Amino acid sequence: MFNVIDGFDDMLYERDRQSDPFYLDFPIRRRPECIRGLRIRVLLAQARITAFVNPEEAEHMLFEIASCAQAQGREDAQNGDSQPPLMFSGEEQYLLCLWRWGFNFERERQEMADCPQCQDGSGNPCPWHG
Repeated sequence: MFNVIDGFDDMLYERDRQSDPFYLDFPIRRRPECIRGLRIRVLLAQARITAFVNPEEAEHMLFEIASCAQAQGREDAQNGDSQPPLMFSGEEQYLLCLWRWGFNFERERQEMADCPQCQDGSGNPCPWHG
């Protein structure tokens, strides 16, 4: 699925690349996200607007947004950042719940990976995690 924000970023980067006569021909690098969760919040706004015109497309967008919010939670758990993104706070309980699900999933996965009873080679989790 084409992501409007990604396309806009690529277009800006490509324009910068073409306008600089001294630019070395390196692969285009992605710019880092400045505000955690901003891209996901904007995608949610786009999905809400799309729902008026094309509800089926909006449903697909919401599925992608849910995956992104959960992935953000898993990534934050891996990085040790226990605070949800600022863009998920306030009215966006939907995004906050998805972020918490991803965060808790990753924390539990890490805990099971570090548990000697879960890693005893039997393939079965210990009584605590199972």
